[in-house]
Amino acid sequence: MTKASALVGTGATISKISCALYRVPLKEPVSDAKVATGRQRPLGDVDVVIAKVKTADGLEGIGFSYSKRAGGPALFAHAKQLASLLIGEDALDTSRIWQQLLWAAASIGRQGVAVQSIAAFDIALSAAVILLTTGSALATLCR
Repeated sequence: MTKASALVGTGATISKISCALYRVPLKEPVSDAKVATGRQRPLGDVDVVIAKVKTADGLEGIGFSYSKRAGGPALFAHAKQLASLLIGEDALDTSRIWQQLLWAAASIGRQGVAVQSIAAFDIALSAAVILLTTGSALATLCR
């Protein structure tokens, strides 16, 4: 049994979720073979979805997911739709939350936008668990 699983049910109830979408410009556009053959334009920016999770006792985590070329707004819309499902859940029970969100997204599949939007929450929850169980500097960066 891990330290985190031993703590499940001890009061790390998710009380607040926020999501944001940012378009991050690249310093220089990136090209590949698809650009050279005319099938795509150079990649000039990346859409990043940031998810913040906060528990009633003040534990916080930040996670992200990203989309290149197309799909950023869809990723953000799906994340916003899933966010409300996390309120009241035990932040330490990450496996159960992952399954809950995956089933909530079942109608759009188990790949692409569905799992990419879940990933932002999964990273945020993992950062919160790391902070709680180890107090590590890595998790402190996620405050």
